[in-house]
Amino acid sequence: MPRVAVYILITGLLVGCGDTGNVPRKPDAAPVTSGQKNSPSPNRATVGQPEMSRISVGFRAQLDPSFSQGTLAIGAPAPQFTPSSWLRGEPLTEFTPGLVYVVEFWATWCGPCLQSMPHLVELQKQHGTQVRVIGVTDESQEILEAFLNEKARGFESTWSELLTCSLAIDSTRQLNRAWMEASGQQSIPCAFIVGKSGNIEWIGHPLAIDEPLQSVVAGTWDLKTAREAMIAQQKMKTALDRGDLENAIQSAESLTTLFPDSFDHAMTRLELLMRSNRLADANAVAATTLAICRNNPQFLNSLAWLMVTGTDSTEIDLKVAHEAASLANERQQGRDGSILDTLARVTARMGDLNTAIALQKQAIENAPEETQAELVATLQEYEAASQKKETPAIDSQPATNATPSQSPTDPATKSAEEASPANVPAAGS
Repeated sequence: MPRVAVYILITGLLVGCGDTGNVPRKPDAAPVTSGQKNSPSPNRATVGQPEMSRISVGFRAQLDPSFSQGTLAIGAPAPQFTPSSWLRGEPLTEFTPGLVYVVEFWATWCGPCLQSMPHLVELQKQHGTQVRVIGVTDESQEILEAFLNEKARGFESTWSELLTCSLAIDSTRQLNRAWMEASGQQSIPCAFIVGKSGNIEWIGHPLAIDEPLQSVVAGTWDLKTAREAMIAQQKMKTALDRGDLENAIQSAESLTTLFPDSFDHAMTRLELLMRSNRLADANAVAATTLAICRNNPQFLNSLAWLMVTGTDSTEIDLKVAHEAASLANERQQGRDGSILDTLARVTARMGDLNTAIALQKQAIENAPEETQAELVATLQEYEAASQKKETPAIDSQPATNATPSQSPTDPATKSAEEASPANVPAAGS
């Protein structure tokens, strides 16, 4: 299965691994935007760590104009569900009227997928018999069985014990073509909500699915608003394809008007404003975004990371970034290496190298072994800069290259090399 750059989707600060099957990709290579944190492992990203690159909304599925004929859009009947085989769960022949389904495309090598799958299982438990969650991957049965026997990172149980949902194998990639490609989706994890009538009600990142799923189950989901969001996202995509940042920003503003409490839409708008160097406006949006996500440590981490790596201008309000990273660290009780690394970077950028060094040491202590080398390299840069009594340059240049899962002209995409600070190795968490 092609593997790829991890990026975060707009609708929940949602990280994803690009995967259309059309372009050869490296495993979790990290073409990132200014807000993305690199994947710590060449094989499997660390669960729960923010790897970002925005400019894609939970409704992005149906936005690619190349799918003008037979596009799978919100409101359309769900495609036939015919996987190659079933690893777990009762085989599905058709979507039962009155029952809500969540179909998630995922892979064992995709870190964000490993974060979202347990979340979906919990949602299935919450909704009981009203919802059935089905995970779809094109990996072999042997790979899946070996994976399920592994202990889940961050849990006491194995993946087999944790993932109690249905699991389907799409070895021919027929489902990928009928669902992912037909809807314009280019990254995993990606979830589709099939409503009680058998139609597609929502498409997006699984970590942003809670409210839409609850509304679909309750029968209160606003399909009209979802379609309006689709149109706004299409306009934004078209503008980005043309390199028209101003019109893309206008579309992003429309999305935040439709969804004022959406962290993801706010982050998209923030990144676009930063890329257009409208930093006064960006600071105002950042403050609003902070208010939206104060209780979510991963969202807070992502906000801080975007702000500290998205521009090297002194006009960006690093106090907001520091508050976000500090809150995230407090929420995780100082035990999350990724968040500590972000807080250290913000602190270094603000000129307090001694505190940054102490925080980076804590980040190393609380990070998985496979990520520690990069964190150590960053620590060494801080220490060297401290000896010279100067802050290490933490540069961020406007993106010029798109990730494989983005349009070639999408200005919101960066390569891993571009996203990494010029003189400070990219944080590995």
